[in-house]
Amino acid sequence: MALCLPLVVSAQKYDRLLKRNLWNDGSNIASLRIDTLSFSEASLSVSAESGDFRSSDQSASEFGGAVLARSVSHLKGFSMTGSFGFSDTEALGMCGSMFVEPGYFPVDVSEFTPGRKSLQRYLVSGGIAVPLSSSWLVGTSLDFKSTNASKRKDLRYTGYKLDLEFAPSILYMSDKFSAGLSLSVGRNTEIINAEQIGTSDTTPMAFFNEGLWFGNYQAWTGSSVHLKEAGVNGLPVYKNTLGAAAQFSSGGLFAEAGVTFSHGEVGERQNIWYRFGGPEYFLTLDYRTGRHTIRTSASYESGEVRKSILDKVASGGVVLVKEYGSNRILESGILNVGISYEWTDGETEVGVCASLSDRRDVGSMRYPYVFGREIVRGEVGAYAVVPIGKWEIRCDAGFGMGRTRNS
Repeated sequence: MALCLPLVVSAQKYDRLLKRNLWNDGSNIASLRIDTLSFSEASLSVSAESGDFRSSDQSASEFGGAVLARSVSHLKGFSMTGSFGFSDTEALGMCGSMFVEPGYFPVDVSEFTPGRKSLQRYLVSGGIAVPLSSSWLVGTSLDFKSTNASKRKDLRYTGYKLDLEFAPSILYMSDKFSAGLSLSVGRNTEIINAEQIGTSDTTPMAFFNEGLWFGNYQAWTGSSVHLKEAGVNGLPVYKNTLGAAAQFSSGGLFAEAGVTFSHGEVGERQNIWYRFGGPEYFLTLDYRTGRHTIRTSASYESGEVRKSILDKVASGGVVLVKEYGSNRILESGILNVGISYEWTDGETEVGVCASLSDRRDVGSMRYPYVFGREIVRGEVGAYAVVPIGKWEIRCDAGFGMGRTRNS
């Protein structure tokens, strides 16, 4: 259970101006041309956090800074949007997950030497929408994110994560309705390189989490941790995604429905230790009348993790890795639903929201045993934006509860 009452004094207008067009809640970049207002924003922020109410993957204290520039421009023959951002975070007393974003991939690896960890994040994105006629629009967007992480302790390691997504789209507009179709192709990669430094005679330990905190705990050089495998550069993980979505709007109604398929592997070349993936279905439904807007969303993601059965075979003096098959060790289902209401007169804005998340995992890492876990979390919140001269004050209040059940 948690209660949050933050107070923010900053420029909010960019995000509020994006809300003018309900199509911005969807994934069709061609809809950028529907609006006619150009606006830009540049921001600088600093942050500092400290405390013990945290997960095992978070730091005891951290501080950082970030810069972000965003813009939407409408010209005579086309409309475009773009953003660039950079952030640097220094985390103290940090251990746990060695991945840049713990939980993004279904497997994880943890180390247990608290120390200072540095994270740098880069963001570059852009999109363009071009009218083909008075009724047809086409557009495309490209998003690129890069994150570098490094930790200097007894077990020194660096992590590099790259995210790339390309999304073309098409949109048809008439006096009574608008309809669109968008596609997306993405690739996410991360690699962790580790080495031991110092004069300690003790080899640092690491834990490879196959799911539900079942896995292998041994020296970081052990074969079951996969940080130092012969013929493999570090611990590589990648995921490819392919998605499609359809959009429709009429009057104050906007709807989008789509699906995204993903497939990923842990390892490289012949050494593919795990394969994972599955579909994600999502739905967005918005309605606006006058100053009132209701937004609803729902998504369901299912996936599985399969562990490969590998053996090293010597043939003609050459050692080859042979795969005999795989076992399904984890199944997951994640349901997310949310609803929000907002009222605005163009300057002042008031809103309330509620969300519910239900995640269920079933693992069979140790045959014939089966383990299950369900995590349910609910949140409610409210916010208000009040203009004071050239400034805006935003106040948020939130309350959340959750439960976990193991079987």
